[in-house]
Amino acid sequence: MDEASLTAPMLEVAERCWFAPRTVLFERGELAHGVYLLRSGRVAMFSGPQFAARRQRVELADCGAILGLGEVLAEGRYGLTAESAGSVEAAYVSQARLLALLRINPEACTQLRRLLVGQIDVIHAAHRLLGGPGLRSAPKRTPQQVPGPA
Repeated sequence: MDEASLTAPMLEVAERCWFAPRTVLFERGELAHGVYLLRSGRVAMFSGPQFAARRQRVELADCGAILGLGEVLAEGRYGLTAESAGSVEAAYVSQARLLALLRINPEACTQLRRLLVGQIDVIHAAHRLLGGPGLRSAPKRTPQQVPGPA
């Protein structure tokens, strides 16, 4: 995948930001407001808020990662807490700027779709590896069977 087709236009509308070690970029449950493209450093992703008694690190995101993308596109809340694991440089793209960019850049939309499908494939494979039944396939429909507008 040519991620430059997605990240290059995002960088054009992004604000550069720097974080000291152990700085929270966003917290689980917080309304998703934008995405962070990691330019340098690492960000630890935790299952709970910063000061929760029991929280677990579930991922360590490296340079090049895009954090908060699914939540921003779903207009939901962040599912994890993101905390810098050292000095971090990132590019922040607000939800409004990201959605505006996607409306005018079809190539970025295509690359975003590929990125999200790849993430779904990884989740599916991990679920099966852990003994899950796998995702059920939707029944195939011919074009005549697809419901039309109401």
